[in-house]
Amino acid sequence: MKNALITGGSSGLGYELVKILNSEYNFTNISRTECDIAKKNIILDLSNSKKLDKLLEKMDYVYDLVILNAGVLHWKKLGNFSNKEIADDFNVNIISQIKILNTLIKKLEKKQSTIILVGSVASFYPIHENGSVYISTKSGVRSLIDSLIKDHPGIRTIGVHPRGFTSELHKKSGMKRKNKNRPSSKNIAEKIIDILKNSNDNTNIILD
Repeated sequence: MKNALITGGSSGLGYELVKILNSEYNFTNISRTECDIAKKNIILDLSNSKKLDKLLEKMDYVYDLVILNAGVLHWKKLGNFSNKEIADDFNVNIISQIKILNTLIKKLEKKQSTIILVGSVASFYPIHENGSVYISTKSGVRSLIDSLIKDHPGIRTIGVHPRGFTSELHKKSGMKRKNKNRPSSKNIAEKIIDILKNSNDNTNIILD
């Protein structure tokens, strides 16, 4: 079997991705809680930059697929954040992605691996109130995807930016949504897998 690395694979969209691909890949999951169907779990809060750095110093495995999915969301206006909340959002949503890829990129190029990065439609259309920090982090993800496609053509890069879908992340954030008829995490996972299996192109797209 092929080997895959995922962040945030213990719940929500990440868990649905592991569930669908589990028969094809041996998954290593990095998250705060265990994924019961992953072959290996590394319990780590990605907001803890020092602990992530120590993990990456020892990470020398080669993966066929890397899915950078972990996310955190504090939905507030500027002036109401703690410095820790701001740091956590950036560390989890974009800095951890850059650090992981910086560590693995040369081996991923050699193996011609695939990277999937999960962004947000908010980086294209920042129309929601109270999203200043979250949208800033996701705009970073979008730019990172563009840079990967340009700088590392030997790697297949799939950037996906879902519109709103049902997840615990949004519920915990306190974000209020008018439209309750939203796709599930499973629906979004299935669309991502369809791109993975049926297209060989690099992509940086909105998922409707």
